Amino acid sequence: MTEEEIKITWEDLSEKQKVALVEMADGRVFWNDLWARTGRLKSVATFIAVASTAWYILKDALAAFVKGLIGG
Repeated sequence: MTEEEIKITWEDLSEKQKVALVEMADGRVFWNDLWARTGRLKSVATFIAVASTAWYILKDALAAFVKGLIGG
């Protein structure tokens, strides 16, 4: 059976089928929105991870540089 062979309209569906389709669609919209938001948070988390790693690696060098500037 192909998609062209199946011709079902909204009016052909029972109430239970309509409710099930709407619930399925709501779930799909929820997950799509969640993954979109998670993608944005992933970018922020990546920036924070890179910045904290750079700080951890460079803090001693920065301290030595500042100490050299003030003559300590």
